[in-house]
Order: sequence, then structure tokens, then C-alpha cells
Amino acid sequence: MGKGNSRLTATERSGSSAIRTLLTREIAIGSFPGAVWAVGTADGIAEEGAAGHAVSVPLRLAADLDTIYDCASLTKPLVTAQLILMAVAEGRIALNDAFHGYTYRQLLTHTSGLRAWLPLYALGDYLGAALERGPQIPRGQDVIYSDLNFILLYYAIREIYGDYVEAARSRVFAPLGLRDACLLPPPSLKTRIAAAEWGGRWEAKMCAEAGIPCSRRRESLIWGETHDGNAHFAGGTAGNAGLFATARALCRLAQAWLRAELLPPGLVAEATRNHTPGLSDARGLGWQKPTGSAATKMLSRDAYGHTGFTGTSLWIDRGRIYVLLTNRVHPCAAPNAMQRIRGAFHEAAVA
Repeated sequence: MGKGNSRLTATERSGSSAIRTLLTREIAIGSFPGAVWAVGTADGIAEEGAAGHAVSVPLRLAADLDTIYDCASLTKPLVTAQLILMAVAEGRIALNDAFHGYTYRQLLTHTSGLRAWLPLYALGDYLGAALERGPQIPRGQDVIYSDLNFILLYYAIREIYGDYVEAARSRVFAPLGLRDACLLPPPSLKTRIAAAEWGGRWEAKMCAEAGIPCSRRRESLIWGETHDGNAHFAGGTAGNAGLFATARALCRLAQAWLRAELLPPGLVAEATRNHTPGLSDARGLGWQKPTGSAATKMLSRDAYGHTGFTGTSLWIDRGRIYVLLTNRVHPCAAPNAMQRIRGAFHEAAVA
């Protein structure tokens, strides 16, 4: 990954006045320390900007267009689902093939019946624990958005391609010419990366609520490594999280979907349609579909996108790309109104 162009034009510095006003206000009231955003199309970025800080404690580093964010669950559609669908396109697997009893379609659409989350790093073998303790409801009965689905897909990718990280690099990042998107960022990039939570307090609380003892907990500032515990203790990624990227790099990944660069057009269409009509959530293959929530009510039914726990989101709608990156978990991962903020961002960007 190389540093991008840091010489900003006046437009880049200011961004949309409506977007900047919105995000500056949210920074001022403490919703997150900083934000970087980009709005674009298949042809390029139309508007972008940055505000606030990438790091606020123990030192202050401003956010700018070169700031790299922990994209959290954006890893699911942009890396894991992408690689699974490439394997489908290459004839290595079919969507209705089973992996440890679950079809790829069920895992991609979160209809496997697996529970939303388990601290697999506290339970020993990831795959064994997910299979043994993960089932919650019958398969196909409803949508449960679950990290476990994509952790299983991570193991499937390792069987298909040999190494998840190398497959992402050679099959996704390199073909798109991406220097500012990676898994396992090297220490040399730390000062460009937005910091996350101080210690793993959020997941420690979740473990306690689940009644699962956990001695594996980070105590210092999570900075330059993935915030997600399962991804971190697996070595930096487990298919559910681990992607680090700039807003510009995410736009480039989104353009690959709009242009059908890495997948055949028919498979892009299949991945981005609603596979779960009548169920409690609308899901494509790795992608989320609008459900009328505060974040997506202004988007069309054809839109597809995803969000990340760290405060990130990417949505694609009618040829337009909307990227919002924040580190809302820094320095603590307290609940906040990200859905409302994402909706206001989309309204300003659409306008």
C-alpha cells in the first residue's frame, strides 16, 4: 500500500457543504472523532472530504483523504463474498453446494440459522466451536445476521484457494490496482490508520452477558490491528472482518461491482438482488438490501450495501456510490445513532 495524493484541491478540502456540516456537527457532539467520505460513480469520485481526527487519544492526528479505516464487516461483501463468487464463476463450487452442512447460498444470505456471534477465540477451535455451538434456529427459517456465516466461508476459501489473505491480494486488490486496501496492514502504516477502541471492553461485556469466560482480551489501544476479536485472534482476519482501506479504495472496490470487472454481469445481478423476500431482513449474496430503515429509506429497492461496527458504510444505488468512514469506536465503543447519521449522510449525498 502506498500513500495516495495528499495535495487536495479546494473542492476536496471542503467536500459537500451539507455533508461537511452534518459530519462536523456529529464530531462536535461526540458521535465519532473524525470522518472521511466519498461519493462517486463507475467513472470516478465526484466529491470527497475529511473532517475531525483519525486519532484523538493519546495523541491527536487529523483525518484526511489518505486515512485508512478498519472497515470491519465491509470485509464480508468486498472480500469474502467476492472470493466465494469468483469461485462460483470459475466453476470450483456452486451456490447450492454444501460446506459442513450449510450451502454457500445460506451462508451468504445469513439464512443458515447460526447465531449472530460467539467469541470463538475463547472457545478453542474456531470451526469446531462454530459448528457445535452456532446453530440457533432451523436453516432457511429466517435471517440472522451472523459473523459465524462468514467465518465458515473463510475456511471454505482456504480450502478453495489455499490462503485467504493471498487470495484477496492476488484476486481482488492487485487486479484493481489498489494500493490503499489490504488485510494485515504492516506497522509502517500505523500513523495513517484511524484508531479504534481502548482495550476490548465491548467484546468483554458481550462475553460476560453470554456467560462465556474470556481471558483473551486486549488492554491497550487497538490501533493498526482489526477491532473485531475473532478476526484479531485468528491472525488478523477470519473472513468476517479485517479489511483496511481508504474511502477512495472502497470506491474503487464498488466500481468493480458496477462495471462487473471481477465477476460476470449475471453473477453481479444475482448477488445484488433480494434473496430473502418475506423474511425479517433483506439480503443479497453477501450484500444487505434496503429495508426502509433510517439509514436506507432514501435509497431505491435496487440499492445494495453494507455497514461495519467500527462506523463504516458503503452503499451503491442506481450507479452512485456512497462511502462513509468513521471510527465511532474510538476511544470507546459506546452505542450511538449511526443509523440516523448514515441516513442523514445519504440524504445529503443524494441531494
